[in-house]
Amino acid sequence: MAFQSQVYTSVAPGVPGDLATPDQAIYQAQQYTAEADCKVGNFCFAGTDPATQAKPGAVSGLPLGLVQRVINYVNYSVKSDGTLVVPTGNTLTVAVLGDFFVKTSTQATVGQAVFASLTDGSISTAASGSTVAGSVETAWRVVTAGAANSTIIISNWAVAATNAASIGGTVAASQITGTLGVAHGGTGLTTLGTAGQVLKTNAGATAMEWAADATE
Repeated sequence: MAFQSQVYTSVAPGVPGDLATPDQAIYQAQQYTAEADCKVGNFCFAGTDPATQAKPGAVSGLPLGLVQRVINYVNYSVKSDGTLVVPTGNTLTVAVLGDFFVKTSTQATVGQAVFASLTDGSISTAASGSTVAGSVETAWRVVTAGAANSTIIISNWAVAATNAASIGGTVAASQITGTLGVAHGGTGLTTLGTAGQVLKTNAGATAMEWAADATE
């Protein structure tokens, strides 16, 4: 590694890709390898083989999750100060839920939505529902404010169950709020039927409903 070139007077709160709350994250069940170099602290997308590969950009679609910083990769060059890149062909640790340090390319304020670049998975922020050119809105939100190009904390623990598809993973039952529609594995119902009723698809095949048990 290169000789030290600068000295800071205080300890950095975190490095992009680091957990902001240790041991409190949920990951993709599938293990992915980097189809191309992936920067930690950025988002990654499904690769050419979506079952085994992930890459830093995509033509469209939501990211698989955030690439976590795991210190088990060598530098490309002994002259480099360090690397925040997972080299092509190495295993990625992809988080779908958690609190993470990331670098924002835009000024960030608490509560803003986090957007993932479709080019390289880098992060920008804006109001939810905004259009950010070349980026897609994720279910992650800004937790700590920061200037452009600074390190902030983002989280998606508070995401509603209706946004579960946006994070590409599993949401804990304690995080579910509101009505979970059939598109996300729910029933679309908010009440129980009466004693002896069964759950079935309605006559128009448009929703679930409670009905008498025809076998009785």
